[in-house]
Amino acid sequence: MESPITGIPRRGTAQASDSCGTTSQPRCDRIEFDRFSLLPSRRLLLRDGAPVRIGARAFDALLALVARTGELVTKEELTALLWPGTFVDPVNLRVNIAALRKALDDGDGRLIRTDTGRGYRFTAEVTQAAPPQSPAPIASSPRHLPLAMTRLIGRSDFVANITDLIPPKRRG
Repeated sequence: MESPITGIPRRGTAQASDSCGTTSQPRCDRIEFDRFSLLPSRRLLLRDGAPVRIGARAFDALLALVARTGELVTKEELTALLWPGTFVDPVNLRVNIAALRKALDDGDGRLIRTDTGRGYRFTAEVTQAAPPQSPAPIASSPRHLPLAMTRLIGRSDFVANITDLIPPKRRG
């Protein structure tokens, strides 16, 4: 299901897109602004490549604002998007916008401008790009067991006992 004001997937319904700017897939999977990359299908915000912790409603507010860059998104529209069919105190929206600004390090309002009494505008320059290519998957071991990622420390007796319970033909 898509949100009524932005045409973007709602929380829990995001689907990955394969391309950017085609007629079959008009929106991109990676949106970049300032030092940030926004990956809507993965519901991920990155700052200089590192994940940024952000609440689900603040993330949805960011998606709505970015989708209408430069346009006023009214408080009523944001409230309807973030809390569909629910009456909430206007303070809840202000709290989520404040959390969003904190995550974006936007204390000076360079990214999100408040139109007092009306709503918010996303004012940063936005570029859209195709997602980076994923590395090739690692071939699985013939035994279909996960690769040992770390060495166990202080569990040698326990591991030895467990190993003895495994039939010799399965030990590899």
